[in-house]
Parts: sequence; C-alpha cells; structure tokens
Amino acid sequence: WADPRLGHLVERGRLEWPSAEPGERLSWWTRLRLALEFLLCVPERLAGRPDPTELRQFSHYAFSPHETEKILQKAPRGGLNAVSLGLLFETLAAWQQARKTRPGRLRLMMPTSMRSMSDVRLGAINRVSFAYLTRRRGACLAGGDDFLDELAAEIEFVRQHRPDLTTVYALGVARDLGILHLLPRLPMTASTAALTYMGDWSDHRHYTMGEDGRFRMGNLIVEYVAAAPWGGGNARATLGVCRIGQRLSLGLHCDSEWLSPEDERELLERYVTAWRGWGGILPTP
Repeated sequence: WADPRLGHLVERGRLEWPSAEPGERLSWWTRLRLALEFLLCVPERLAGRPDPTELRQFSHYAFSPHETEKILQKAPRGGLNAVSLGLLFETLAAWQQARKTRPGRLRLMMPTSMRSMSDVRLGAINRVSFAYLTRRRGACLAGGDDFLDELAAEIEFVRQHRPDLTTVYALGVARDLGILHLLPRLPMTASTAALTYMGDWSDHRHYTMGEDGRFRMGNLIVEYVAAAPWGGGNARATLGVCRIGQRLSLGLHCDSEWLSPEDERELLERYVTAWRGWGGILPTP
C-alpha cells in the first residue's frame, strides 16, 4: 500500500518518512543560527473566539475515493508533503487576515522520523523529532507553484541535513542542566499549528478486505480513518492526514481555550476547500 505519490516509504512495517544519515552535517554555527532564528522570530498565534466551557474538539473530513484519486493523480513527483504544508500555510494566512491580526510569520511544526540505525544512540523515546517551517504571511497568501517548490526544497533539506536533530540535542542539554521540566511551562509559542502524516491504515493486521473492496474489522465496515495529534509547543491547532485504501482524510484538533467549535469547523472547511481547489475537485452540491 506504499504509494510513492504520498512521498512516504514503508519502513519496518510502518508508512512514514524513513530517516537517514545526514548527507552533509550542519556546522554548530549553522545550528546556533537556526536556533536563534527559531527563538527570536516569534510566530503568529492562531486567532479565534475562545470557548473554555467546551471540551477539546476533534473535527474531520474524508475525501471520497474519486476525490482521493484526483488528488493523487495531481501529486507532484516528491509526493504530497509540500502540498499539504503549502495549502495549510495559505489557509492559515487567509484565516489570520480575515481576523485582521497583525501580519507576521507563520510557523508549522512537522514531526520527523528517527528510526534509522544512526538514531539508535539518541534518547528520543518515541523515535520522533520536529522540524519547523516558517514563512511570512504575505508569501503564504501569494501561494502558487513557486511557493510549493520552495517548501519541497526545504523538506528535502530537512531530509538530507537533519536540522531536526537540533531539537533532540537541545532537550539533552536542558536535561543535563536540570531544567527540562521547566520547558513545558514556558509561555513561548513554538508554532502556529502542527501538521503530520498519521499513516496508511490499509495494512493494519486487524483489517480484512471484503469482496466489495471495503475494509472490515470483525462485523464492522471501516469507511475511513481520521486522526490528529494533540497540540504541542502551545500550538492552538494540530492537523493529521490519514489514508486507508482509496480514501484520504483530514483531522483537526483545536484548543478550546483559544478557538471555539465553530472556529474549528470553519478552519477545517477552509483547509478542505484549499485541497479541493488545488486538486481541481468540483464542490459537492
């Protein structure tokens, strides 16, 4: 079920980014410069109407098999990674502008795999690190193919040079200094939102394929799977992309202290609309 159009490969039975030795290690000066840029360039916080009386919400949307196929047909050679990030940048920029917030930088957190043999010596328990992509709001609103090409180039840079390892090293230093427990309490906003690929569930051992081509688990028919990670780094929205069979889905978690359930539904609808526009999918009547 590994589809190269998604930009992911099967590694140890899981569909995810396979990590690799850096093609060219970044110097400590470069890592320090990137760390300072991360700390000094504070990203925009997602605007909304808080509703603390509501529990944390989860919204989702599943593309039909026809819509999924149209999206995959248009997927560039490098997969949908840059597309999903680029469309989210555009969606968040339009969202912020509609709420007349002060223009600044938008930053997305992108989890990265740490499952190669070279990563075994590192102390990341869940074998995941994080990379951050930052863009000015104006560039996000302009969008276009050049914008997606730039994101694709930066994603390739992350794969080759592994700047995400700086996150792991920094956590190790914080642990050695005895201040690791203080980091979650810091008021800083690490990212405007987070986006991750939650995997292809087609090869799950509990699923069987029925004669009608649909997945089954016991006496249940699995139409689609949707998921999204919980927020981190004070991100007010976290999104996940899932796939099972011929259906892609989008999931969204929003922090109810900052965004209401109505905000969450509207934000997801905007993101779905962006996907439809990019894929040339006609609106559902």
